[in-house]
Amino acid sequence: MAQAAGANGAARLPRSNKSGMAVALPTAPRYEQIAQTLRARMHSGELRTGDQLPPERELSQSFLVNRLTLRRALRQLQEQGLLARRRGAGTFVTQPKIEREVGQLVLVSSSQERRGYQPGTHMVLCEQRPATAAVAAQLALPEGAAIYFIQRVRLLNGEPVILERLHTAAALCAGIEQHDLQHRSILEVLASEYGRQLGSTQQSLEPALATRADAALLGIRAGEPVMLERRRSLDRSGAPLEYGEDVYRGDRFRFVTENSAPEGYRFITSAPGVVSV
Repeated sequence: MAQAAGANGAARLPRSNKSGMAVALPTAPRYEQIAQTLRARMHSGELRTGDQLPPERELSQSFLVNRLTLRRALRQLQEQGLLARRRGAGTFVTQPKIEREVGQLVLVSSSQERRGYQPGTHMVLCEQRPATAAVAAQLALPEGAAIYFIQRVRLLNGEPVILERLHTAAALCAGIEQHDLQHRSILEVLASEYGRQLGSTQQSLEPALATRADAALLGIRAGEPVMLERRRSLDRSGAPLEYGEDVYRGDRFRFVTENSAPEGYRFITSAPGVVSV
């Protein structure tokens, strides 16, 4: 259904009742009610990705609140990745963030296909080069040893979202550039073509800012937030398999984890109102 637009191009927010307010729980704070209403309109498709919200003055009048209350609601939606403010342009509905499970090595193609995305890959580079001291240490090689450096951009629905950089010892996978690295998983190639089965991985996550080179490949501005994932994979014998540095777009990903209490962990109440662990 086409979205009606106001004179300034912003989407006109459909009204849920005569006052222009959607029904919300009366006990919820006003800013929560507003955020809940806007979320519901996004989920129903009344507000779509790329739609511009009306100006704050118009929104505050529609919801019968002051601008401070309205801004608190909009800030909450921004923090949830549902809205984005563009300086000098306004506030826009953004795409929901893609969830990346921390602590699990999940193939981008298979995991995102299950979520309804169309994955793709753009090969940037595959070449032999001497290992730097830092990379050599990760791969248990002498500095200057020959390695393969592979750089790819991973796409979802045609949009660049991850920049992959992978290093592996050239002596253990000679001729890897002859394989179809654009459509095949590199770990799958290492396993099926070279008999190097993945055993375990060590991963770390670190917030960073996109470099000019990374931004150009990811279609974002230099200095925008990204998440840097460093990964060291070992084969089943415990020998280094590959070392990777992947850059995830901060505006497209949310990193999630699930934890459970250790076996035998319990709360002990030592006195009324006092809890010890």
